[in-house]
Amino acid sequence: RDKADADKRFTRFRFLLQGGWLSAAGEELNRAAADLPKTDKEIKDRIDRARVQQQRAAGRQQWEEIQTAHRAGQYQRVHELIRGLAIDQLDSRVASEAAALMAKYEAWDRQLKDLTRLSALLGDTIAGPPRPMLAVAAAEIRAGAGPDTLDRLEPFLTIAAQFEHELK
Repeated sequence: RDKADADKRFTRFRFLLQGGWLSAAGEELNRAAADLPKTDKEIKDRIDRARVQQQRAAGRQQWEEIQTAHRAGQYQRVHELIRGLAIDQLDSRVASEAAALMAKYEAWDRQLKDLTRLSALLGDTIAGPPRPMLAVAAAEIRAGAGPDTLDRLEPFLTIAAQFEHELK
């Protein structure tokens, strides 16, 4: 009787999980864990495996959301989501893709910090206080700088970094 009840519950859990209803699947799994006998090793093992499946599905779902936001150019959203991504809960292929995307975002962060620092250095060192029009242009460049524009600013960053190194 317990085995038949467990089979029904795990079938319901798999249905909910495959449908993408992760919270409902989790609730079903919690009810099964509470109601089914805790002394039955087979049931306990099935519950443990189901929890791992649920965690992996949650990781995949979060990764899909990150990819969608990245493709849509929602870089700030990706930045927020990627911090909460548990790479260890993803399969190896997805984990390597996630690690590569995280590395890209870390590189972009460094480039944006360099842009801010170097543009201020050049503005103060070479020309003194900028003329109003140049100040507005520099502010616009910094405000508009993002992952999709940093490649075009790479020559500036390289030359400005060399200049900064020569000043030291």
